[in-house]
Amino acid sequence: SRRTAWTARYEEDTSTTSQVQLERQLISLVDAFGEPIVDPTSGANIAIPVNTATITDEVFVRRLFQGSVSARGRRTTASLNIFAERREFQLSGDEETVYGISANASRRLSPRTNLSASTSWQESEARATGLDSTRWDVGFAVNHRLGRDLSGTLNYLHVEQDSGAGGSDYSENRFTVGLDLLF
Repeated sequence: SRRTAWTARYEEDTSTTSQVQLERQLISLVDAFGEPIVDPTSGANIAIPVNTATITDEVFVRRLFQGSVSARGRRTTASLNIFAERREFQLSGDEETVYGISANASRRLSPRTNLSASTSWQESEARATGLDSTRWDVGFAVNHRLGRDLSGTLNYLHVEQDSGAGGSDYSENRFTVGLDLLF
């Protein structure tokens, strides 16, 4: 229907680990209607980083699948996104798998106030090193237009990362408050 859209994409190519690091491997979030999912605080498109579990400069075959479903109502939009990526290294024979899921929803509470929530989960597995890592986050934001050229935003973000090795584990709680003035 016009209010729901499904998308799926598969690509296969070759790359190098150095190129992946240069590109920062961000997967931009767009809803199935082709519209970017925007961070209400910064106004920038939301992108999910894809972690690279190993760092060796060699050629690999990359297979990436992405899928999403999005729904749009009069005051609410929501999307569910999945991805899975497998990298097969040509010289060493190693394999690396990264996969994840994210969900986003936003609701216009009034003509001047929007509420949004998002969550994502990502798992990385490297066969050769045995290193697995899991990253999970959840966030909420309220944006209110205070005047014609002034808006305020309150954000909360919680992030958990478990690297399996112990050295890169962390937990973060972040509150941010912002005022945006257009002139």
